[in-house]
Amino acid sequence: MSCLVHALKIRVHTQKTREQLMKSPQEIAAAIQANIKANVDEHGLSIVHVMSDGENPSFAYTVGFTALGHPELIVFGLPPKYSQGMFNQYFKETTEGTRVPEVGLLTKVFNLPIYVVDAKPELSSEYTIQAEAFYKKPIKCRQVVLCDRNGKFAWDEDFDNHFTQPLLGAPN
Repeated sequence: MSCLVHALKIRVHTQKTREQLMKSPQEIAAAIQANIKANVDEHGLSIVHVMSDGENPSFAYTVGFTALGHPELIVFGLPPKYSQGMFNQYFKETTEGTRVPEVGLLTKVFNLPIYVVDAKPELSSEYTIQAEAFYKKPIKCRQVVLCDRNGKFAWDEDFDNHFTQPLLGAPN
């Protein structure tokens, strides 16, 4: 199974034609779901990227882990190429059996500490709309929490809050 998953980027480009921009919300949602289905069918995984609106950070999440019996993953604030690379690697290791999706401190991603927390469904469902539409039910999700440049997390005393990310769960 190829882990070179093409990311689904949800953003409107200025070069789109007037006709494309005039699609109904239902047509747009159907096109997004068709793209997710094609990626999951071909690769086992689709990655949804949502760009920042200027007030909220960008984020990315997976669609595909649920079919394997694992929670989906979400991360805030990473550029698409990094979140895509991280999710693809995590998916590859999970499907090869070399990684069991876990909660807690991980240090093998980008040589930086990251923390994976169980996301509260009432919080994560605000972000994982396309995954829930794909599975036609609420999903379980885990958040990949990034540290600041000093290796501190949002719940640490000396955390540099210059890098903001919503916390959808708490560390164990």
